[in-house]
Amino acid sequence: MSKLMRSIDAVQIVKDGDTVAIGGFGPLGYPGQLVKALYLRNEAKDLHIALNAPNGMFLPTLDKLIDKRGRHLTTTFVRTSSAATRFFEEGRLSLTPQGTFAERLRAAGAGIPAFYTPVGVGTMVAEGKEIKEIHGKEYLMEEALVADVGFIQATKVDYDGNCYIEGSQKNFTTLVPAASKYTIVEAEQIVPVGEISPELVSVSGIYIDAIVKVGARNEQ
Repeated sequence: MSKLMRSIDAVQIVKDGDTVAIGGFGPLGYPGQLVKALYLRNEAKDLHIALNAPNGMFLPTLDKLIDKRGRHLTTTFVRTSSAATRFFEEGRLSLTPQGTFAERLRAAGAGIPAFYTPVGVGTMVAEGKEIKEIHGKEYLMEEALVADVGFIQATKVDYDGNCYIEGSQKNFTTLVPAASKYTIVEAEQIVPVGEISPELVSVSGIYIDAIVKVGARNEQ
C-alpha cells in the first residue's frame, strides 16, 4: 500500500493528548507544512509538543500551535518563542539540554525507559528528578521521550519511505522516527526505490508510515 498522502489527511492521526515530536534544527529541516496542517486542519488539543528549539520569529505557526493547543512543551531553548516563554512561566515546559534531548529520543527508539547523565546536576534541570551517585559522581535520571506521532522533513524520500536528510537538519530529525509510534515525513523530492544509495539513507523506510510531498521552501 502506498505511503503517499496529502498533509491534511496525514495529520489526522494526531488526537487529543498526544505527544508530537518535531524534527529539525530550528528552521532547518522543519516540517512546516505538517505543522500548518495540524494547526489549521486538525482540532486535536492538550498536545505535548517536543522539539529542539521553537522560534517564533521564523516559525509563527508553530508558536500558535503551542500557544493554542499545547498542554506541555519539551524543548531546549525558549528565547525567541513567546509561547515557550509563557509555558516556562506557567510551569508547563520541560527545559532539556540539547544532548539530553537527543539521548531521550534515542533511548525511546532503543526501548530504554530511562538513563543516567551528569548533565544538569545542581541546576534547575534536576528539579523533581532522581539523582544517584555512581562511582562517587552524581548522575541525573532522565526518562526516554516516547512520541505518539513524529513529524520530520527529508531532502529525498523513496516510495518505501527511505530518507536522505542533508546537513545539520539531521541532528535531531534522524532520532524522531524510531522514538515515535507513527511518523510522517515531508519530502522535498520523491524518488524511485533504489535511487538513494544505501550508505546515504538517514532514516530507514521501516520507520516511516506516511509521506507528504512538499516543495523545498515551506510555508511556516
